[in-house]
Amino acid sequence: NSVSPEQSMQLTDCVCNPGYHGANGDTCTACVAKTFCSGGTTAPQNCPSPFSSSAVASTSSSACICQAGYYGPNGGDCTLCPVGSFCPGGTTVTSCGGTTAGMYSPPGSSTLSQCVCDVGYYFNSYWNEDGLNTECTQCPRGYFKDSVGNALCTICPADTYQSNLGSTSPSSCEPCPLFTTTG
Repeated sequence: NSVSPEQSMQLTDCVCNPGYHGANGDTCTACVAKTFCSGGTTAPQNCPSPFSSSAVASTSSSACICQAGYYGPNGGDCTLCPVGSFCPGGTTVTSCGGTTAGMYSPPGSSTLSQCVCDVGYYFNSYWNEDGLNTECTQCPRGYFKDSVGNALCTICPADTYQSNLGSTSPSSCEPCPLFTTTG
């Protein structure tokens, strides 16, 4: 893991290769993960972001890649994955469900499975000419959903009604007028 110029005559002419570090003429040690080494006697340097990692024996900062839940340029700062997206690591940010409204994921999500329906939406699957489709659909009138997840909406209790789509609170179920009732 070291090299020396032609016609070298001393052990100290041997210097560590990139990805390794150590005194000239001594044992060269591989840089550990989350660091990189330019070679020679230069000490290992940490990746620029605490949320990035590199392989053992990395030679430059460009080997530092953002961890899952973060995104950013290789060798640069890593940013927490935003709400409504997932980041498998590296430079990629993927929106939950593309442009489908009602999808939610917490900040720092790293997989598609963390994308779920937001409050006021339920997970709906249906068949059409394209085959099986899934999406988050607003709760219908008379229903509400006050939590994040793929559960169904909750029906308003008897003797109440709710006239808006996508209701997010049980308090949106209003009492029926005097001398009227609902199922």
